[in-house]
Amino acid sequence: MSLDPVHQLAFDVQARPKLFLCLLGSGVSRAAGVPTGWEIAVDLLHKVAEARGKRVEGDPEAWCRSHLGHELDYAALMEAVAPVQAQQSERLRQYFLDRDEVDAGERLKPPTRAHQSIAALNRRGMVRTVVTTNFDRLVEKALEDAGVPPRNVLATQADFEEHRPFHACDHFVVKLHGDWASGEVRNSAADLNQYSVPMDRLLDRLLDEHGLIICGWSATYDVALREALRRRTSRHPSYWIDPSELSPKAAELCAHLGATHIRARADEFFEQLEISVKAIDDHRMPENLDAQVVVARAKRLISEKREVELDDLAHELARQLARWIFQADELNFSSS
Repeated sequence: MSLDPVHQLAFDVQARPKLFLCLLGSGVSRAAGVPTGWEIAVDLLHKVAEARGKRVEGDPEAWCRSHLGHELDYAALMEAVAPVQAQQSERLRQYFLDRDEVDAGERLKPPTRAHQSIAALNRRGMVRTVVTTNFDRLVEKALEDAGVPPRNVLATQADFEEHRPFHACDHFVVKLHGDWASGEVRNSAADLNQYSVPMDRLLDRLLDEHGLIICGWSATYDVALREALRRRTSRHPSYWIDPSELSPKAAELCAHLGATHIRARADEFFEQLEISVKAIDDHRMPENLDAQVVVARAKRLISEKREVELDDLAHELARQLARWIFQADELNFSSS
């Protein structure tokens, strides 16, 4: 009997706690209102155009090539609008904070359901390590909300040069490109093309000693991270989560890693993974994992008053039941 790949991963996560690390790209933070790298690049392109007294019209990529003479590149555009690293952190600030219309104060954007589920898996002792290319602090906020104070976070170069052994930590968050609020972000083409020796050394060890859950990462811009994944020799399983076709570079890496491509959005995937792991862990070997996951998900949707998603779940179950009845009728008719 073949298992749904999310259920297969859930069994692996429960059977081998802390084996898997989550490699997260900007797509995971999208539901929190944090733009992806591509969306920031397009916004920066508009700012560069405005500074030159022009407007971006039509396809941004084509406009960038014809007016600036190069591809639409996030790192190059960021360097153009903010050549100094401290300026880059300030420029990024607008993308990670919400402004309160009442008191005009600024607040961190809230974690997504994906971040919350990752934090819940951490609290349960199932997933310890998160590696991310994101500048936001949504992973840390989700851990804090889950009762896990985020102490072991590596973001600055100094952090990578001296840190606690990751196996001695209850959580380990590695921010490859820095943190917008730390004043140290790695944005330039040089930063993305080659990591420092301490970063590469730690990354190689993490990738080799863990199974991978890759989500929200296009693999388009991050040359150094792509090279680290190509160096990986581990036989631990890998899963690549993306709701659509993978980018050419991502598809190449997915094949190289022998990863299973699961077509799902980050929030839905991590929530289902969390619920499935909990069902397995609570009952060790449930007779019907599908049914338990559906019941647990329905209870969560009801408690959180997510009425639209609850309605979608009910309709999907009704469609599945109708298909099963139809197939059963056809089978009975053909055998009579």
